[in-house]
Amino acid sequence: MPPSSQQREENNMKEMTKEQAAAMNHLGAFVNALAELSNAFIKPMNPTESAEVEAYVRRVLAAIDEVVLVATMQENEEDSRKALAAATELQIAGLFHLHTKGETKH
Repeated sequence: MPPSSQQREENNMKEMTKEQAAAMNHLGAFVNALAELSNAFIKPMNPTESAEVEAYVRRVLAAIDEVVLVATMQENEEDSRKALAAATELQIAGLFHLHTKGETKH
């Protein structure tokens, strides 16, 4: 049976130097803080108000995605871009759900 992603991560951490592990922890903290700030920033915005608000939210989140890709040195990794884009779409869907209370609007 192949190792789980958590086991692979633990093995990778064992192979890192203390400095590398500290850098990874620092980067993880940065990305987590950025995610929390972006959620707090966009939460009051209602993308159902207008196409302009939705476009603005999408531009802001795309810019944050780009910061994450650059900070993690993944800007040239298509799989990372796709994963972030998918997560962003889920975040936007959640924002729509929040502001429509789950109602379907046509």
